[in-house]
Parts: sequence; C-alpha cells; structure tokens
Amino acid sequence: MIEILKCIWEFLVDYQTASIITFFALLFAIFVWHQSIAHRKKDKIIADFRHNEQKCFNVELMKKIESISPNDASDNLKEEVKIADEIIKNPTTADDFHLKGYAAQIDENYDKAIEYYQKAIELKHDYAAAYCNMGNVYAIGKKDYDKANECCKKTIKYKPDSVEAYYNMGLNYADKKDYNKAIENFNKAIKYKPDLVEAYYSMGKCYSDKKDFDKAIEYYQKAIELKHDYAEAYYNMGLVYEKKGDRKHCIDCIKKAAQHGNENAKKVMVLLNKVESL
Repeated sequence: MIEILKCIWEFLVDYQTASIITFFALLFAIFVWHQSIAHRKKDKIIADFRHNEQKCFNVELMKKIESISPNDASDNLKEEVKIADEIIKNPTTADDFHLKGYAAQIDENYDKAIEYYQKAIELKHDYAAAYCNMGNVYAIGKKDYDKANECCKKTIKYKPDSVEAYYNMGLNYADKKDYNKAIENFNKAIKYKPDLVEAYYSMGKCYSDKKDFDKAIEYYQKAIELKHDYAEAYYNMGLVYEKKGDRKHCIDCIKKAAQHGNENAKKVMVLLNKVESL
C-alpha cells in the first residue's frame, strides 16, 4: 500500500497544486475504506464472540450461577448474567431458561423468574439448581414458604448434599415459627459445611425465640468464633443477655456490635453514654 502511494505521489508531483489536492483526497478515501474494513472485521469478531459465548457460557457462567444464589451474587456476576440474558433472545435449553430465570430473579421479576425456572425443569427434570433458585423466589419474593420448601426438598432429592437447600429450608421453617424443624435443617446444612457461620447465627435466633437463652448464646458464640467481626451476632447475643438480666454482658456485646458497625448497637451506645453522663 505504501509503495503504491509513493508511485502516485511521484506521478502527481510534476503537476499543479490541484493535483496535490487530488492526491490527499485520494489518500483520505483510502483511509476511510481501510477503516470501514477494520470496523467490519471488528463487528464480525463481536458477533463471533457473542455466538461462542451463547454456546459456551454454560461452561463457566453456569458453574457460577449453580453455586451462588442470586441474593448473594456479586455486581460482576450480575453484569455477566445480564449480558448473557441479552444475548439469549430465544432460549431453547434448560440452561438457557435457568439463566434467564436467574436474571429475572436479580431484577426482582419473580413471576417471570418462576416461569423460566419451571421451563428449565420441564427440559431437565432433575435440575437441582433450578429447583433451589425457584425456592428462593417463592420464599423471598412470594413469602410462600410451603412452596419454597417443596422446591428445597426437590433440590435435596437430586442433590442430597445441597447445603443451600437445607439452609434455606431452615430459614423457611423459622419464618413459619416452626423452630424445631428450622434447627433440624440448619444442623443438616452444618453437617455438609461445618463452617457455615450463617447457620449457627440462625440457630441462635431460633433458640432465642424459643426462649432457650443459654442455647442461643452458645450458637451466637459459635458464629462469632467463625467470624470475629460478626456485628449482628454480637448485637443479638447482647439482647439475649438483656433478657437474662445480665446487664454487664449485654453492654459488652452491644459495644462490640457497635465497634463492628451495627447501626442499632451504635444508637444504643449513644443513649447509654447520655444516661451515664447525667
């Protein structure tokens, strides 16, 4: 290309200024043509990328969304899901429908999420992750804890070691105030994941609601052993000590909760400091 331009320049250099202008006009036209080719190539690369992504997103992205609840999804994962959701205009596979259900759940479009999850399950009857996420929708979006638990049980049927299904079922039973069944399921979740700090914390809340305050303190302490800055556990343990009439330990827990960022604990400490200053 450079050699051709040199020849054109040498041919035109003996002519008038108008010819020089013609040369630069020709040069500009060649540049535009070259850029047009570059853009077409770029568009094709993007199209190929999207085509490949649609076929291959199952490999990486599906691993993520099958192991991470939409409620716990990071901003990066949400963005990945959004892009994949936009790419898949016409879902055909169980994974397609599951991903679109996941995207709808992130957007809090719960009816659409359930519709997509159900279609995924129609195509793949043992789709444990789809059952699990649909259970989350029924619990969080619909407050239908019975249907949520049905989904959790289906999840466990096809994935017996599903920590999330047992934990979610524990939460559902706790919301139904069936604390014994809640604790039973939290224990099953811990069986498969002994460091599941949220399960210990949730059991502490269940025992507190059962007015078994010593057990509540025991499980809050276990949660704190696993997560030393667990502000909510400190705060709730402080409330339990208050119910037991143990003001010293109550204030100690509230102070630690405030130090670790619990807003309610901070407000309590402001009031206590005002009282002490009187």
